[in-house]
Amino acid sequence: MSAQAMEALELANAARFKIAQLKIGIAAGSVDPVTIICERSEHIKVFDVCRSIQRFGVTTADNILRGAGIDRRKYVDHLTPRQAHDVATQILEILERRKVKVAA
Repeated sequence: MSAQAMEALELANAARFKIAQLKIGIAAGSVDPVTIICERSEHIKVFDVCRSIQRFGVTTADNILRGAGIDRRKYVDHLTPRQAHDVATQILEILERRKVKVAA
């Protein structure tokens, strides 16, 4: 395998590892999903962020995305400020309604 291919493989693995760590942090409550959405700097799917929140299943994640008018395949770093606000607001409303605590 060429040096360029090895470097590309290492970069891809680092990106996958970072996304996995974010999902684990969100699920554990040590990473705030609303902050991830509002900052719009992470290259992770909005659907994956929503699904990583404890007690958020596929239906809840789909309802959040549908409410904001975005597709399942949309990445956080591609959200408009309004879409990010809509998603973050919906997440906070559901968390408040369910009385679930997340990282501050």
